[in-house]
This record gives sequence, structure tokens and C-alpha cells, in this order.
Amino acid sequence: MMPLNLFRLQLMETFGSLRHTVMRIGISVLLALPFILIEMPVKAKTSGLVMVVLFTTFFGSAIGHARLCEEGRFSRLIVLPIPKPILWLDLILASIVSRILPTLIVLGGFIAFNGPVIRLASVIHTTALLCESIVLLVLLGMLTGYVTGSSAQVHLFSALICGLIAFVSGVLPTVQKLSWLTNAMTWNPLYRFLTALFELTTGTPGVSVPNLIVSLTVLTLFCLTVLLRWLSGSVNFAVQNN
Repeated sequence: MMPLNLFRLQLMETFGSLRHTVMRIGISVLLALPFILIEMPVKAKTSGLVMVVLFTTFFGSAIGHARLCEEGRFSRLIVLPIPKPILWLDLILASIVSRILPTLIVLGGFIAFNGPVIRLASVIHTTALLCESIVLLVLLGMLTGYVTGSSAQVHLFSALICGLIAFVSGVLPTVQKLSWLTNAMTWNPLYRFLTALFELTTGTPGVSVPNLIVSLTVLTLFCLTVLLRWLSGSVNFAVQNN
């Protein structure tokens, strides 16, 4: 038996049905529409959009992996004659791609309606930070789903962790005495994504050359990884009939 690699199979399962694809994209778009179209303070718009990304990405990854474990599919996948690092890479990468496509549509709509001046460098920088944020959220979400292992527990733990991530990433406003907490987390991709969105919406001058180079490198590496896994061919394993 020669199935396609696991990365392809996961994406085919996710986007193989038009109804599921429309629902996946539609949920993200509907949640983000108020922050795209309704007039409100810039800080509220950007924080709301980041919360949508946080909620859909982290919750989706955690619940998806918990169901994978609960239904026994993960235990069947883990015994396939595929190197464990490749198996985990395919699962993680497929989850990242399935989360990033709807958020790219949301980000494109947000920039189109709220960006006073659309600069290519700013768009590249913001997109790279979005990719970094989604990678981090998917990893944390899958870890949460793996640890809980059941749909009954994953919702509660995901809600708590979601609130904590929003708190330490500057998405939720904090009192002045806790401002050091946000300043200490400036390395956080989600906080940097929030800052980039705010600057893009307010028309702050463009991105520095070093930041642009780093952003281009991140996007290039991500696209190459996805392309290489998609084109990596078939996974060969024998099925013996007893």
C-alpha cells in the first residue's frame, strides 16, 4: 500500500470537502468582520483581530488534536512506519497551513479596509509575524490537546491558557503597575504582530531593512518547508495479509 504522505492526507481531510472549507474560512471571517468594518478605536480593532487569531488558532489546534487522541486515530498514526520526527512535522505543518489560510484572508481584508497607506514592506513584515504567531499557537494548542487527551477537558484548559496568552501578549489592557509584564514579553510574536497591526493601521512609517530581511527569510523558509513536504512523494509501507 502506498498512500500519500501524511501532510497531504491531513490537508486533503481538512479541505477535501467544500462545505468544511467554507465553514472553516467563514467562521474566521465572521468573527473578524466587526473589527474590519465597524468604526472603533484602532487599539480595539487590532486587539480584537489578534484575539480572533488567538481563539481560532489555539482553540482549533487544541481541540483538533484532543479529538485525534480521543478517537484513537493518533494511536494508529503513531504505529505507522514513518520516522516520528517526520510524523510530528507533518501533523504540525498541516495544522499550521489549515489555520493560516483563513487568517491570511482575514488579514488581507483588515489591511484593505483599514490600512491608510498600504506599503509592501509593512505587509510582508506583518504577514511574517502572523506566520510566527500561528506556529507558536499551533504548537501550544497541540501540546494542550495531547496532554488533556479528551474533548471534555480540553475546552476548559484551552480557555484558561487562551486568557493567559492574551494577558501576557498585551492583547488585554493591564493596569499601569503590570506594564512591566508586557514590556518583558516583547519577544512574543503575538505581541509583535499586534504592534505591527497597530502601526500599519495608524500609518506609521515603514519597516526597517533588517526587520524586512528577517521577515522575508521567515516567509521563504516557511514556504520552502511546506513545498518540500508536499512534493516529498509517497510514504511506502507494506501491509501483510495474515
